Amino acid sequence: MIKIDSFWNEFRRNFFTFIITLLMATLLGIVYSLIIKDEYLFYYNIEIWEEASQISIIILPFIVTLPSCLLLFEEKRSGYLKNICCRENIKIYIRRKIIIGVLYGFLLGFLTSFFIFMFDELAISDVSINNPFFKNNEVVSTHFYGEIFTKTPWLYVFLLSLWRGVIGAIYSYFGCILALKAKYLYIVLSGPFVWELVSSVFLAIIGVPEYSVLYSYLPDGLSYGRVNLFTMLVGPIVSLVCFIIIKNMFGIKNEAFD
Repeated sequence: MIKIDSFWNEFRRNFFTFIITLLMATLLGIVYSLIIKDEYLFYYNIEIWEEASQISIIILPFIVTLPSCLLLFEEKRSGYLKNICCRENIKIYIRRKIIIGVLYGFLLGFLTSFFIFMFDELAISDVSINNPFFKNNEVVSTHFYGEIFTKTPWLYVFLLSLWRGVIGAIYSYFGCILALKAKYLYIVLSGPFVWELVSSVFLAIIGVPEYSVLYSYLPDGLSYGRVNLFTMLVGPIVSLVCFIIIKNMFGIKNEAFD
């Protein structure tokens, strides 16, 4: 059983890296929003956020590995994990590290997405005012859950950001597996991104891109109707199953993961 005080201490140990990573990722999304807000014709401010999300999905697999996976890899490389068993149960220790890593992955996925929207909605002037075609727009009828998207954008963003947090948690879990088994740091940092890229290309080649994690994160990235709640679930769930299989294939099957 994981002690609350040990869990909290581990959370605080990675908190500074988490904050810096969150600020950098959010700032990147904000800068991109400012660049594109005058480059495209938008009917709603939430569309600026949606466009900026294309940057978020690219950096997400990288940033979720920074708060915990980086430290876990260093502890393994330096031999600290082998020595920790003299002070506490290695099974509990590694499990705690993975839980913290998954939690930070969720928070990064959720907060980065939500904070960028807060800026786009509150700091950027209403784009519909200067759009002469606003009254004739078809966003409601051609967008993924268009009614919620246009009429209750905060709810839409909150729910989708929660889901993006889940995707971040899954990628962070993969990063923890790589941190415990990979010999080189670049594999740990780039592994989740390579998975996202390869799986997206493969599914696009076979004609079912809507099942990829990419379009689970960006449900309006394909033509209207291609992505639905079912297809959004498939990519992340299949990825999680594959990560567990990879863990077992490479021998990461010990008491720490039972």
